[in-house]
Amino acid sequence: MLYDYTATTTDSIDQIATDAIATAEALVAEAIASTPPTWAGTIGPLEQAGTVMGDAYGRSPFTTRFDTHLAYKRMLTPTSRG
Repeated sequence: MLYDYTATTTDSIDQIATDAIATAEALVAEAIASTPPTWAGTIGPLEQAGTVMGDAYGRSPFTTRFDTHLAYKRMLTPTSRG
């Protein structure tokens, strides 16, 4: 399913990033806990974390690269988040 960028708001962008970070953190914890380390138990969750972050990047911070709406740029520029 394609993402509807016309429905994007600063709040939805923040939620997308927050959710993706939480999911990726859980996947990294799963990889760390893999005992004994295996490809499926260690690399698999790390690959999934990368996918989750890539998807979120396409729906949130990436929008600052093409959106001219100043509120998005302020919301997503690290120096402005304070």
